[in-house]
Amino acid sequence: MGKQRILVVDDDVVLLEILQNVITNQMSLECDLATNGRLALEACDKNHYDLVITDARMPEMNGLELLAALKERYPKLDVIVMTGFTNEFSYIEVIRAGASDYLSKPLGIHEIEAKISRVLRERTVMKDLMEHNQRLQEDARRWVEEAGPTTHAPGRERGATAVSFDLLMVVDVEGRIRECNGKVSRIWGLGPDQSIFDRIDPEDAAAVRSAFRTSSAGNPASVRA
Repeated sequence: MGKQRILVVDDDVVLLEILQNVITNQMSLECDLATNGRLALEACDKNHYDLVITDARMPEMNGLELLAALKERYPKLDVIVMTGFTNEFSYIEVIRAGASDYLSKPLGIHEIEAKISRVLRERTVMKDLMEHNQRLQEDARRWVEEAGPTTHAPGRERGATAVSFDLLMVVDVEGRIRECNGKVSRIWGLGPDQSIFDRIDPEDAAAVRSAFRTSSAGNPASVRA
């Protein structure tokens, strides 16, 4: 994985150079510069950025207008808005407009580093969670395909089976939960190290447990529910 890349947008060239020095030399990140919103949009069209830091007050296109344009084109792009004119753009306005954070001028070096680090750290965590969730969904789909027809308890009519990937859990061959997402806990009241059979009607439990073990025999790592 390469260095994370930041675009800083401001019509104050001196401030741009200061921020570029902080980002590249002190934080060891890549940094590009733009002196107005139009150039910033052109840069984003050509390059991938993990974060855009923009001044709120600029000629032609102000920071909130740039923020709106960026969010329309790149919904997942993080943006920090900085301004010394807090009466013109309040913190609430900026955050409601979709900014990830807000910086007030005059800027403090430690505050700049802290806010950039926080936004990038949260971005990395969200990316990891999305990738993990995607892997769980792929595993769940594969398990559904491999499992074949649903086995029903004796005396029960076969009904329609719906698969939802909002509820995801990884279980072992004994039906004990290894991992699960939050909705499993909220809706079923189950969590890691608990058995999925705890929420099955006692009259059906034995038959379901037997069918579950049979379907998962020989390939416990593939078991998903």
